[in-house]
Amino acid sequence: MKYLLPYISFIILTCVVSCRHDTHMSERLQSIDSLMENKSDSAYNVLIGLSDSTHQMSTNERMLYYTLLADASNKTYHQLPSDTILKEVVDYYERHGSINQRMRSLYMLGSYYRDADRPLDALHCYKKAVGTDKSEDSECDYSLKARIYGQMAELFYYQYLPEKAIEANNNFIYYSLKSENTYQYIRGIELQMEYYNLLQDTMKVFELTDSVHKLYIENGMPDKAARVYPSAISLSIDQGKYSEAKTMMDEFESKSGLFTSNGDIDSLYGRYYYSKGLYSLHFKDYTSAESYFRKLLDLGYYNEGYNGMTSLYHEKHNSDSVLKYSEKRDESLSLTLSKMHTSALNNSSIMYEYNDLQENISNRELEVVRMKQVLWIILSIFLIILILSYYLLNKYKRKKRNEFLSISRSYNQNLALLTKSEDELLHLKDSFSKLAESSHNNAIMQKGLANILEEKQKEIDNLKSQLELSTIRQSVNDNRLGIQLLSNTETVNKLRAYLQPGNASFVLEESLWQELENQTLMCLPSYYTFITENNNLNLDEKKVSILLLLDFSSKELSILCNTTITNISNIKKRINQKLYGVSSAKKLIYNLKNTALKHDRL
Repeated sequence: MKYLLPYISFIILTCVVSCRHDTHMSERLQSIDSLMENKSDSAYNVLIGLSDSTHQMSTNERMLYYTLLADASNKTYHQLPSDTILKEVVDYYERHGSINQRMRSLYMLGSYYRDADRPLDALHCYKKAVGTDKSEDSECDYSLKARIYGQMAELFYYQYLPEKAIEANNNFIYYSLKSENTYQYIRGIELQMEYYNLLQDTMKVFELTDSVHKLYIENGMPDKAARVYPSAISLSIDQGKYSEAKTMMDEFESKSGLFTSNGDIDSLYGRYYYSKGLYSLHFKDYTSAESYFRKLLDLGYYNEGYNGMTSLYHEKHNSDSVLKYSEKRDESLSLTLSKMHTSALNNSSIMYEYNDLQENISNRELEVVRMKQVLWIILSIFLIILILSYYLLNKYKRKKRNEFLSISRSYNQNLALLTKSEDELLHLKDSFSKLAESSHNNAIMQKGLANILEEKQKEIDNLKSQLELSTIRQSVNDNRLGIQLLSNTETVNKLRAYLQPGNASFVLEESLWQELENQTLMCLPSYYTFITENNNLNLDEKKVSILLLLDFSSKELSILCNTTITNISNIKKRINQKLYGVSSAKKLIYNLKNTALKHDRL
């Protein structure tokens, strides 16, 4: 025992260290996950530092690691892990994950396809992700679900599908409210302005602008409230509402926080210079207008810049400059329209494929449901048939067994009566002979005894007829049941008892063999007839033919027949030769059982 202690201690220490490692890594990954929302850069850097340790992680830890790495990469604008890895994560969480884990993994795979410019695959993943949660319970990550709908809306918007974008964005707004994220909720309503602007629904844009501005103010975000105005400013100028435009422009420039001290705006909002230029042009401030239009060209907004310069020089009646900038405007517009046309064709193809895919998915899902229903019906019918067949088979077997036992009892009773009657008949005949010798004059007594002998003979004939009838009825019963019953008779049990150790003094009486033959005749009458008639089998060969049917081994046969195993083999050969014309013992047992099946089958 003392030699085993070091090994046991080593195993226990290994288990403890392993458990501590697993617990430590899982806790560390959970800690990184908690940083994801507010410190995604830090989370990304820590995860990159763990990249060499993935082979030491358990499967569950590795899947979590790649999920976190994809999420952090998505938030920090780094390249996501390959789709091969992300598909493995999706597959793992499909089988082992929670609803939120499946939703998150599909979101990451969709984001990979989004960055790879595969919008159809991205939309398929996003739709599948939001479809994993069918219930509205507290376990659902509503914030994550809102983000997924937000990505769907953005994809639809950039594919020039505003109606689809609005539909997805409504869900973004709903789940943002469910997750109690006030800013995200208001931002979702703000995004609707862009989608309705694409639909040229100016009334809805103004309505949403006022609504969003009010919500930002009520929630203490005046800078964000001021930033909602650019679209409304542009529409107001287009409609000649310069007073309303000026009010919004003043608030936008003073409170949005997007302008530098020298009046330059953040490049993301550069298109605002076009509104400023048009406003200045309306009030004949050509210098300011030209300054704004040139800023547009510097920032790459060529359509707006060239269009503004053309309008400026048209107001100034400078035909050469008008021709120059109108040509540049037309070139820029032509290039833009060409790109839009190509994009529209691609988007039409994509949406056709997307809708076709959705229809195919729905059809497949419906087909799967129908197939499941059909399979359940078939399975139910099969089970009913199986149970019914099992019941009827058992009922039939019980009936046949009872019939067999009844026939067997009748046969045994008639056989006993026949034996008794034959003994009585012999006794009467002996008495009649003695009476005839001793009393020649007693004719009356002789006549009476003769009558008795005649009646007894009739009784014996009647019993033989009943035995023959029982034998015929027996022959139509189940052979396998007959073999089973023969194997379970008291006679066969006595033979098996004789083979048990310690029973060497047990004497096998010849009457026991006679009982075995009688039982074989009763249980397998046709088989018994086959081995006893027209085949010239001697007594030992008959015994072996019956015992082989009951699965006694050669060694057991040698004991029961009081001979050697070699002699048993020779007996088998003779049996096979006499019954089947085969000069070896090969397949004798098969031949005998096959004969029993043919001669005593149902």
